[in-house]
Amino acid sequence: VTKVKTFNLKVPAATSNKDNVAGVVKYADIIKGIATAWNDNNTATSAIADNDLPWAAIDLKAYGQALGGAELSRYTAELAKSDYWGNPNKNLAKYILAEHALGTPASDAQLPADSAETSIYSAPYDLLARYSSGKINQSDNEKLIKVMTDYLSGNGKDVDTVAPMLVALAPYYKENSDVKTAVDSAVTWLSEQQSNDGTWKGNSNSTAIVIVGLSALGIDAHKDNRFVKNYKSAIEGLLTFALSDNSGFGHGGNVKYNAMSTEQGFRALVPYARYKESGSAYNIYLQAKDSKNTVPAPNISATVVPSAPSNPEKQIQ
Repeated sequence: VTKVKTFNLKVPAATSNKDNVAGVVKYADIIKGIATAWNDNNTATSAIADNDLPWAAIDLKAYGQALGGAELSRYTAELAKSDYWGNPNKNLAKYILAEHALGTPASDAQLPADSAETSIYSAPYDLLARYSSGKINQSDNEKLIKVMTDYLSGNGKDVDTVAPMLVALAPYYKENSDVKTAVDSAVTWLSEQQSNDGTWKGNSNSTAIVIVGLSALGIDAHKDNRFVKNYKSAIEGLLTFALSDNSGFGHGGNVKYNAMSTEQGFRALVPYARYKESGSAYNIYLQAKDSKNTVPAPNISATVVPSAPSNPEKQIQ
């Protein structure tokens, strides 16, 4: 003999990294929160990944401060190492740019040269590394520029590869007509890719890197109509990923801390703040070394609305 009973169960959705918590995020609070964690001589609070240490050194120098002792020691140790292929870290573009920001220009032997392996991913930073060391109009630079202008003028572009090229090509924008044409086209394309929430690809990393590129061109990522969608600017879009304790950024939401998102988010906040301070384009990779004061934060805030659960409540019968 069997007896069947029917009943309902409600299974609540699990919180995911794509969820948001409600709140108002202030530009000044998040930029100060990250800077404080990065220069407090406590690696437990900074949580900077080893690979991101050179970028963090650039970011904080541009902000007007410096890595704390513990973080700086970690950076120095990484600088002395080599990558997986045996290339000395000191010869890699991101370390050359970090050392440039910290006041140590690279030697000619360290500079990356054009080669058959030049890719759309490395070209922007290789060009910036060469430019930062005074190699402005060299044949290798011209080859790197062509790699990027060809890419920007073609099909199959991606936000994460387009945005870094804006920063790298910015120094050549006014004097090179091919660069100007390619960059103008890329800016229009990026405007078309922006979502109604002000972000790109729904994550903080892509959004941040676009802001870095726009700041290098002197484009206001908060007020330029091309980068305001549904009354949400690119800056407001980025701020919606800031954690409520101002410790950093999440990747797809503002619930879970993400080290790379925090570094790239800070890398975007700083050049935009410098741009607003001076009223001129700001290239963080080339101009970080010139920072003398802590940059004032723009008076911008963003309201974060909780997102719908990523796994809606399921009713089981």
